[in-house]
Formats: sequence, structure tokens, C-alpha cells
Amino acid sequence: MDITADTSIRPFLVDIPQASLDDLRSRLRVPRYQPPLPGDDWDTGIPSAYLRELVDAWRDFDWGGYQARLNEVPQYTTVIDGQVIHFAHVTSAEPGAVPLLVTHGWPGSFLEFLHLIGPMTDPARYGGDPGDAVHLVIPSLPGFGFSTPLSSAGWTTARIAATWAELMTGSATTASPGTAATSAPLSRPRSAGSHRSGSSACTSTAPLASPPTWTTNALAAMTPVERDRVARVEAFMRDEYGYIAIQSTRPGLVGIALADSPAAQLAWMLDKLKAWTYPPAALPDSVLTREWILANASLYWFTASGGSAAYVGYAQAGGWAARPPAPASRPPPSSSPTTSASGPRPPTPTRLSAGPTSTTAAATSPRWRSRSSWSTTSASSCAASGTAGRSPNATARHHRGYITPIYGRKYTQSGSGPWGRLR
Repeated sequence: MDITADTSIRPFLVDIPQASLDDLRSRLRVPRYQPPLPGDDWDTGIPSAYLRELVDAWRDFDWGGYQARLNEVPQYTTVIDGQVIHFAHVTSAEPGAVPLLVTHGWPGSFLEFLHLIGPMTDPARYGGDPGDAVHLVIPSLPGFGFSTPLSSAGWTTARIAATWAELMTGSATTASPGTAATSAPLSRPRSAGSHRSGSSACTSTAPLASPPTWTTNALAAMTPVERDRVARVEAFMRDEYGYIAIQSTRPGLVGIALADSPAAQLAWMLDKLKAWTYPPAALPDSVLTREWILANASLYWFTASGGSAAYVGYAQAGGWAARPPAPASRPPPSSSPTTSASGPRPPTPTRLSAGPTSTTAAATSPRWRSRSSWSTTSASSCAASGTAGRSPNATARHHRGYITPIYGRKYTQSGSGPWGRLR
């Protein structure tokens, strides 16, 4: 049976077979470690003792309990553009709530947004404004998690954005488990509108060409913020580019290693979780929580999606590596503090607490708080934002008219069902 022929929306429950759990634990009991390299620190990979500690913790991780809580979140699958798409859809009881799609990147998954469900669908319960309530749509990117296996190539950002727009606005049929599909127009979570973010809001995020060589005069003409950005890009290209070079050119090779060794899958992800977590000196599990890291690694492992995630995220020609078209001409300089002689000056940066890169598909206009002027659906060129070439992004939540980062904050399990509350 061709699973891509059925475009109805069907309820989905996570149900990992016991045999798969037993196989994972058996592999985690007998991992084959290499002798520690000189230095044995984050400059060469994952420190041996830290990796061993997390592998041991993964062996004892209660996936069954986590899966039960995960299934409390309404989840569905459908087929769009020939691809199985998995998503969570949590509605708000607030009458004025509008849909909002949030989408992850690599090495994340839809799991990274689950603790937003309570505060965003029921903000009053968390001391917020009921007028900020949204209906949350949380899809898994094609090739990631339960949006597998890949049915075709060519998953560029534009195609993913169009898929998310179809998910938010299209019509489909619905079916309950064990029943035939029935006609139900507009059964997908409809959005109130569509907002397309321009390149000023989302820039190229994966494989980059070599950065330009800046002359002394060019650097001198830059603002301190611009020079800081240049230094960050140069440091990234020097110290952090290796994973992009591999995933963008040979995703199938890294995929074989990640599908065969859970220790390799965990180490491959931990390297970037450490690099993109704030504060820099903190261990990833002290910020993101050990449960999330092990659950996320389990999701990649059980779906054997390390290779397809790398393929969609980094190896697609004209995809995440595609640069936005250059403007016809620069705006003329002015006396405004937001411009400089070399063109528009970037805003003063806000230090974000970075975890697995992800982007929240919300409008970027200052008018976005107006219900008539901002959108809550993702149809943007950065709908599937990845990682490199910019300062680390952060998962964010909207609150009283602005975006605030949530990575870097710990959360507890009080007052939000199975998922944690920010503190």
C-alpha cells in the first residue's frame, strides 16, 4: 500500500515496540569507546567521561513513561506533497486564540516545544494575558522523527514553507483509528492569515561558502556590533564548520553510523547542543535537562532519521544554503541611529540562550500584536531554519507583544500537565 496516497489527517500515537527498546538497551550496555584523545575535551569532541555518563543514563531512561506523557499531546499525520508529515495540534480554550505554527531545526525535534504548550495555549493559568493565547501547531520537519521516511528529494526551505502553509490552510479528510476516512472540509488547523518573513528577518542558515576577506578599512568602517558578527562568523567557520561539511556532502555516510550506534547518535548531537547552549561553560543537560536530551536522542534513534535529517537540513541544493537575492540598491544613509555609511545597521543584539536551533514562525513586524496585521502561520522563507552562519537562534515564546527566549531557563513540571513550566 502506498502510504503517500492517503492525504487524510489521522490521529497518531507514539508506540515504540518493546523489541526496539530492548535492542537499544542492549547496544547501550556494550558500547565500543575509543581511547581518549590527547586533551579529551570539547575541542576534540565529547569528553569521554561525560559521554559515558550520558550513555549510562540513556540505558536506564524510562522511555515508556515519557511516551505515555507524550501521547497526552494530540498528534496527527497527513500527507502533503507526497510526504508523510507528523504534527502536534493543541487548541486553546480562549475564544480569541489564533493558530501559530512553530518549527524546529537540527539537531532538534518537535519535542523541544512541548513545554510551551501550557503557557501559550492557556497563558492566564501562568499569569499571562488571555489575549495572547494561540492554538499551537508543531510539525516534524520532513526527514525528522515521525515525518519519515523521505519520499523524495528537493526539500528546500521554499518547499517546506509551502508545506507548512498547506498544513495551516488546506482542506483534507479526517479519519479516526479503525474507521474509513470521511469528508471534512477545512479540517486542517486554519490560520487567520499568512505572513512571509523577508531576508532581513531570516538569513541563510546552512552550508556557507568561505566568508569574505575583510580589509582593514572595511573593518574600521563597521560598527562594533558588525565587527562582533564578523568575528563570530570567522570563529564558526574555523571551529564549528565540520559537521556541516559532512552532513551537506555525505549525509548517507553519517546516517549509517548514527543508525548503527546509539552512542554515536548521542555524541553527534551533544557536540552541537554544547556549542549552542548558553551559558557557554554549562553542560547541555544542566540547561536543556537530561530528560529532553535523552528523549530527543531516542526519537532520532527509533526512527533511524539521523541521515535523512542531515540530508534535508544540509544537503539540499538551493535549500537552506541558498542565499537571498541581493537588493537592487542599498537604502541611502541617513542620520537615523539604525543606519551607517555602509548601509542599514543591525539592531543592538540581545543575548539569547541557545539550544537546538529552532525558529518560531511568528510575524516580525512591530505591528504584529494587532490581530488584523500579524499572522500566526508559517509560510516564510525561514520556516525550516537550521543552524550555521548567524548568531545562535533560540526557541522563543510570544508574551505581551514581544519575543522572549526560553532556552537557557530551567522549567519544572508544576501546573502544566505533563510538560514543564518555565521558571
